[in-house]
Amino acid sequence: MNPTLGADGGWELFVTPDWPGFAGHFPGNPVLPAAELIELVGQTLRVGTTELILARFLLPVLPGDHLHWHGNDPKEDQRSLRIQVQRGETVVAELRWRR
Repeated sequence: MNPTLGADGGWELFVTPDWPGFAGHFPGNPVLPAAELIELVGQTLRVGTTELILARFLLPVLPGDHLHWHGNDPKEDQRSLRIQVQRGETVVAELRWRR
C-alpha cells in the first residue's frame, strides 16, 4: 500500500483487502494494526525520529477503506504535528508528534 498525494495536499490511501498486514489481525475479521497505521502516516509526513505523543484510535481500519490525512498548519501550532486520519468525513484516528 502506497499513500498518494491528494488534490488538497493531503495524503490518500486505499487499504487493499489483500494487504499482508491483515494476516493474523484478526482471522475472519481483519483490522489494520495500529502500529501499521502510525508507520504509514509517519513515513508520508516524514516525521523521522520525532516523538509520538498521542495516538487515539476511534474506529478500526478495515480492508477496502479509503483513508485521507494531512498535517496541521505549522503557524497554528509550532510545537506539534497533529493528524486526523479520516474515512470519508469520519475520523478513525488522531495522531500527534512533537516537532
